[in-house]
Amino acid sequence: LGPGPALKLEDVTDGTANTLLVGEVNARFKPWAYPANWRDPALGVNASRDGFGGPPSTGGAQFLMVDGSVRFLSQDTDPAVLRALSTPAGGD
Repeated sequence: LGPGPALKLEDVTDGTANTLLVGEVNARFKPWAYPANWRDPALGVNASRDGFGGPPSTGGAQFLMVDGSVRFLSQDTDPAVLRALSTPAGGD
């Protein structure tokens, strides 16, 4: 969810099934638990080495939602949709 204070499940008012928690990356790996180990979903999927992405042949990437489900999001997903999915209480 990015830098900032920790959130509780009740703070995720957009719905836990509609909010991204973790996403697959294919470049510029940072150590696990590195303080700045987050990326901006609005960069798109497979569109930036600093963004999210899976193997190029898959056409997208896997994302873990706050509710624990995993979803494949296409690299054709609009970055505005990705930004909305990354906000826990944006009302979108």
